[in-house]
Amino acid sequence: MNTIRNNIPYWMEHSIVAGALYWLAYGLTLNHFAGFFFGVGFYLGRETRDREKLGRWDWPGLIAPIVTNAILLSLSYL
Repeated sequence: MNTIRNNIPYWMEHSIVAGALYWLAYGLTLNHFAGFFFGVGFYLGRETRDREKLGRWDWPGLIAPIVTNAILLSLSYL
């Protein structure tokens, strides 16, 4: 049985979760900046913790959610 984990890269999964966090925070506050900083802040903290454990940065896992939230924020102003 194929799952989503077998079909897409992990950094894209990070983007999907970051986008969901963006819309969750936006829905609660009706503020797009809150959505942006909630999604980015979550992944910045997560990747910082991973860096402390692994001793290196996971750049794709950090950059993908930031880019996703930046795109969602910019699309909110169209």
